[in-house]
Amino acid sequence: MGLFDRFKKGEKEASRLDGGKISMIVHEPSIDDIEQQIIPIENRMRSERPVYNDLYAHEILILSYAEKFNVSQTQFQGFWWYKYGIKDARAIIDSLIRRGYLRVGGIETGVRVSTAAELKAFLQTQGIKTTGKKADLVARILIEADPRAVEAVFAAARTFELTDAGAEAVSACSAIPYAHAHPEIRRDIWTVTQELTADPERMNKIIFNECNAEFRQHLADGDYGLAASSSFAMARAKARLGKYQSAIRLLCLTISLDLTGAGNNYQPNLYFRITAKYLFPEERSILTIGTALPPMAFEWADKAGLSDEETERLLLEGFTEARKFLPIELFTPDECVDLLYFAAKGDEEGTGRVFSIAKERFYRTYPHAAPPAED
Repeated sequence: MGLFDRFKKGEKEASRLDGGKISMIVHEPSIDDIEQQIIPIENRMRSERPVYNDLYAHEILILSYAEKFNVSQTQFQGFWWYKYGIKDARAIIDSLIRRGYLRVGGIETGVRVSTAAELKAFLQTQGIKTTGKKADLVARILIEADPRAVEAVFAAARTFELTDAGAEAVSACSAIPYAHAHPEIRRDIWTVTQELTADPERMNKIIFNECNAEFRQHLADGDYGLAASSSFAMARAKARLGKYQSAIRLLCLTISLDLTGAGNNYQPNLYFRITAKYLFPEERSILTIGTALPPMAFEWADKAGLSDEETERLLLEGFTEARKFLPIELFTPDECVDLLYFAAKGDEEGTGRVFSIAKERFYRTYPHAAPPAED
């Protein structure tokens, strides 16, 4: 675990059990410790060389983000400083504009970055149809709405956009934003190679193999939270290779691990004495399915050309196969399939029913984990 991982999560060490309570010693690096580890970008540039024309790696990364930056933005995500040593991202943006890689976007950029709800609300004020996908809403606003009203509402949301030169630079150096977005490949933006840029299939095979090795090690160490992260990275690598059914199976593994609540440094005695208190009921449970996972599963099923029946069958197979990796099973494979569908539909009532069944079964199987009866 790196310094910044410790900064974000803390470094917690269980020291003893005392009367059913865990005494924790928490070591967290101070802000001064963090600051001392950061290399300011001005210092780094003395030892780095441009990677494309006059552009440095961090400038390529900023270009890749530019279409998400608001034109009036002055505050930027913390990672620009703690990961890349950039204190003033706006100054770099201004430099990229002067050098012809960026420009201020037109009103259409403000429309495109707005949420579907915002677009529908505006269309309603214009008396224009509000149904359809987001792309349809954007098109109606740009074509049918009063331009003055569009300018008044969406001008402040405008973003930057790449010039042709900027787009060419990002395309030529696509490994840089890729390395930033996928730390599992163990290559940072300063060292990622053109070889991997030119051969994305090889890159994804490397990612899969590295994450698979990490997954096995995390299982051996009882770090099931980290194992879930590794299996998710493997799923994405498979999807990028176009192997969507394999990706879905790995996504089932990720969800199955999350639905155990085992976390890292799994110890059965602590799990039943402490973690079990936070498994049920559903409304306060630590057992959750990440919001991005259900739509991802069904998007991959669509790309694989699966019917609804084939998708459900594949999910059931995936959750069944995942059982052999679980330290404890709280939900049956059928229940996991149901929970995935309920999560996709936002069906809290259906989720609650599954949790009620699982709760009864859990306390019947592990009576020692049941909370004391109320007087």
